[in-house]
Amino acid sequence: TDATGILQHAAYSVPRYGDGYCLDDNARALLVMAHVEDEGTEDALLVRKLASRYLSFVRHAWNPERGRFRNFMSYSRQWQEEQGSEDSHGRALWALGTVVGCSVDPGRYSLAGELFHNALGAVSGFSSPRAWAFALLGIEQYLKAFEGDRNVQAAGRAIAGRLLALFRHTDQAEWPWCEDRVTYCNARLPQALIAT
Repeated sequence: TDATGILQHAAYSVPRYGDGYCLDDNARALLVMAHVEDEGTEDALLVRKLASRYLSFVRHAWNPERGRFRNFMSYSRQWQEEQGSEDSHGRALWALGTVVGCSVDPGRYSLAGELFHNALGAVSGFSSPRAWAFALLGIEQYLKAFEGDRNVQAAGRAIAGRLLALFRHTDQAEWPWCEDRVTYCNARLPQALIAT
């Protein structure tokens, strides 16, 4: 982690500057910091500092003209695209919802909530089951703080309905799964259904 955020790759413990940064990893780091803050730590000052840095990266990744997050940034701090993947968008929502559900810092809590609301609508047009799952996990965390938010509840029901329909479409006695193959981040699909 440097002044911008967490670098995307390293050769052992040596950062690979050529690979730059990505929203995916900064959202993951923000998610971890939110949980560490929620559980408590002896080094709360460091956790707050890192959480603010990762949230700052997520905020900078937001592209309001597209209503989507960018994902890849070069080490020279130049965005490599105007719109990132559906999965990176979903991971950002998961992290933001978790900050809202766990953080006691009013600034981070408020900024995360604003970004969460701005970004949630895009998920209705997504086709990635993992992006749906990440968003659902963020919704679950967000609703810990705002359990009566009917708009977020409705968005969650719609996304969960799509994921459940996918499961019902491929589920068979010998293959009880959401897809016709196993790929990556597989545990997040049932985790999101259980959480929802």
